[in-house]
Amino acid sequence: MREQDVHLAGLCAELHKEGGALAKKSAELYTEPMGWIEEQFRAAGHEKDSRELAGASLLRLSGMAAVAHGANDPM
Repeated sequence: MREQDVHLAGLCAELHKEGGALAKKSAELYTEPMGWIEEQFRAAGHEKDSRELAGASLLRLSGMAAVAHGANDPM
């Protein structure tokens, strides 16, 4: 992930503190990819745990981005 992605997560977090339409719209930046990842797990035969696997995958990607950002490594 890029540095902009890390800043995007912070921006979304701040928007959710305020609430409102923009906060709801910003959530789509994460719910849409999460839905796509979940579909991939379902297609691979993980019907029952696709949501959990998608969440774990997105969390791992976010963690890797934070580490890369902190290490000044653009990956």
